[in-house]
Amino acid sequence: MGGLAVGSGTEIRLAKSIPVHFRTLSLMLFYLLIAVTYKSILGIENRFMAISLILFLSFIPAFLTGNIFRETTKDDNNQNSTSSVYSADLSGSALGFIVVSGFAVPILGTTATIYLLGLMVFAGFLFGTITNKH
Repeated sequence: MGGLAVGSGTEIRLAKSIPVHFRTLSLMLFYLLIAVTYKSILGIENRFMAISLILFLSFIPAFLTGNIFRETTKDDNNQNSTSSVYSADLSGSALGFIVVSGFAVPILGTTATIYLLGLMVFAGFLFGTITNKH
């Protein structure tokens, strides 16, 4: 939640120059990279270092997601559109939490679930940014 708040609440000049499509694809690739390196991260013997790394790596996709949300809603003066995006975001978060923690991790395991997260980001990219033409 902290990463979402920081990503949506701060304006970073460098991030403004990167198109939203590229940030979304970067988020998907980040999940794929983490899935590949996940077992190596768990293999770190220093528990403090491993936990710190996992927390840091959890912040990055949350920040990117919050930043993408900021970019998709910042220039829209239509309050109904902003509230509908926020409503869809909250609904997606709730559904994602239930699917990931309630079903995917117990059934598929952690590594496969991380791949699933990358696929979910890709689906959101396809249906939310490419097909949504204002």
